[in-house]
Amino acid sequence: MNQILWLLAFTLVGCYGVTLSWGLLAVSAVCVASAGLSSAVVGFRDGLHSSKLDWLICVVALYFGGRAWFSPVWDIAKEDVLLLCMGLIVYWGFRSVKMTGSALTVIAGFILVNGIYFCVQKAGGDLWLPLDGVSQLAQSTPNFGLFQDYGAMGNAMAVVGMSFLSWAVLAQDLKVRGKYLLGVLGCVALILAFFSGSRSTVFSLIVAGGLMLLVLWLRAGVFDETAKKRMRLLVVLGGACAAVLVGALSLRTFAERDNKVVSTGVVTESNIRASYWGMAVDQWREAPLVGEGARAYSFKLVDFWEDSLASSDATPEFVHNEYLQVLADYGALGLFLLLVVLGLHWSAALRSVLLADKIFSVRWMSLAGLLGITVIMVHSFTDFPLRLPFNMFLAAVCLGWCVSGEEKGERRKRIEARKSTSLDDKPTKKRREERDSETGGGKRIKDKGLAAIMILLSAGMLLFAGREVWAAAPLVLENQDREGRAGAANGGEALLEAYTLANGRSPDFRRSQRLAKIYHSRYGRGDEAAFSRAEEFYKESLLRHPYNSAPLLNLANLYRDAEMYANAEKYYDLAEPYVASRDWHFKYYTHRAWMMIAQAENAYRNKEFIAADQYLIGAGSLVKQGSSASKPRLNIERDCHVSRVRMAVARGAYDAATDLWLETRKQVKPWVINDKEARVYRALGEVYYAAALREWKTREPELAKTLFLKSKKLYGLDKRVHGNKGGTQRDANVANIEKYLEVLEMGGF
Repeated sequence: MNQILWLLAFTLVGCYGVTLSWGLLAVSAVCVASAGLSSAVVGFRDGLHSSKLDWLICVVALYFGGRAWFSPVWDIAKEDVLLLCMGLIVYWGFRSVKMTGSALTVIAGFILVNGIYFCVQKAGGDLWLPLDGVSQLAQSTPNFGLFQDYGAMGNAMAVVGMSFLSWAVLAQDLKVRGKYLLGVLGCVALILAFFSGSRSTVFSLIVAGGLMLLVLWLRAGVFDETAKKRMRLLVVLGGACAAVLVGALSLRTFAERDNKVVSTGVVTESNIRASYWGMAVDQWREAPLVGEGARAYSFKLVDFWEDSLASSDATPEFVHNEYLQVLADYGALGLFLLLVVLGLHWSAALRSVLLADKIFSVRWMSLAGLLGITVIMVHSFTDFPLRLPFNMFLAAVCLGWCVSGEEKGERRKRIEARKSTSLDDKPTKKRREERDSETGGGKRIKDKGLAAIMILLSAGMLLFAGREVWAAAPLVLENQDREGRAGAANGGEALLEAYTLANGRSPDFRRSQRLAKIYHSRYGRGDEAAFSRAEEFYKESLLRHPYNSAPLLNLANLYRDAEMYANAEKYYDLAEPYVASRDWHFKYYTHRAWMMIAQAENAYRNKEFIAADQYLIGAGSLVKQGSSASKPRLNIERDCHVSRVRMAVARGAYDAATDLWLETRKQVKPWVINDKEARVYRALGEVYYAAALREWKTREPELAKTLFLKSKKLYGLDKRVHGNKGGTQRDANVANIEKYLEVLEMGGF
């Protein structure tokens, strides 16, 4: 039963662990917690072998868990807590039961499935992806198999490939067929890693491969002189062949990712990530010892935004460097504890492999863990692999392998020592101490304390994650696995009901934010009663995450739509520090400019012409400060200028209108004015035509003639841009203008 539970848990982590979906993470966590609870119960009955390293890990976990608990935003920090608990349970569970075969089976299956998806998609095939409801990238990035990110795929396949190859080449007690199978799967995984296009993966594979060759060179020393020379010759030849192959694949990876790398030798995006890293260091300086809190970088980075980082570069939620991420969020103490844990496991695995007197398969389990964790440690310098549950699972398994080989090797030595002791020789206390000292038996203690901790951890995570699964169930049924990042923005009744139910079961800032957006959309379609609900849920979302920029900006837009301009100004001001630097994505200046345009329309209706003109001037100036897509901003700037001209004509300020039109032609790009969709000339022709009729009726023939001629000229420009398309009314007006001009000419004007 224990094996079945772990097999199911690994399968779900493999399927769902390549996304950033909170709901699917909770599903995976429930299965991992169930399997961990089963293992812990067995361990409590029999006792688990614990060591000082296990208790150090408990202390480190308490620190990270405590900092997450006291983080500014629990709704984000809880993701770190769940990933940490899953990693601990997999790490201890992996060592407490014989489940290496189950883990290898799941990983191998995942390689095959992902490889099939990858190849079919590369060939142009159209496959159903189970992540369509999780990520909008599932269709737009079809070359990453089941993964939604090339870096995630590269990291996972590199870890798996190196681990499998070490087992296939070096494990002594595996059957030949098993070795061939693991070797083939390892090669497939490494090919997928190179073809993912991840440059970080290339560097991590080079480091791990070099470490593997170094270990093999040193381990050859256990053989006699002749065998040692042969082994080292094989290592050199194999290393040379691998270097040529890796070099060719690396060049292809870099060339496919960015052709500029081949021609210039410059790795693009390095300046972007360097900016991320600089912001993380600046954030760390604010709280150097314990950091700002779990995931704080995702909302604190705007306080340290690099001026050199363009608005369109990214909307970073992570540092893209796991060490700096920990430094910024958990402080120097957190980074120190993390490095201590990684260093102890890494050194334990290396010591287990190099200092063993014989070559056992369990020692090569340590090597598999050593190579896998090396890939993760190197890749973490330029990416964020552990944010994905599947990568966290791989890291926990590799850490378990690092010490499992050493532990099982000690057990084997103890068994052999006991067998060598005569049955008639009753061991004295002194003799037992000497034997334990020789075999390392005193290093690990069989007790129930670690089992009790694992029971409490598994049970607690089962309850917490189970509640989240219950809450997320309605969203999964509505294809909202990733909390509002898929599906229509406005939503229907079913979606509204699903989010209401989910938010009631487990409140979350993302759920209340989505509810607010649904009600906001309904208010925009004329449902007046939806205004108060949208306002309520936006404010609820802000209470749970006061640094979240989206509800701040959306609430300002809601007040703008309701013509509550004072409230809108307040929330625009609150949102500005969070969104202005990332205007490409948030379009802050565009939204605020639309509010000023709405204020101008309101002032014009109240015949406050000077105020209306000032609002239009402000909107045109404001939108120039933005750095979002240029065409919408230029269109707003053009419309503000044209509206000022139309307003001047409408109120009879014809000289001012002429000056304004000349100003418009100087400041606005010609192609923006001549854009077919804009109909600038037609709109001005109509307003001049209406003004001419007004002056005709007030018996101002000379002025009417001037306005008729301007209208005719503008209509002519419109015809040159649009042709006869949609010009029925225009042509009718031009015909009328001709008649009026004939009458004026007959009257001597």
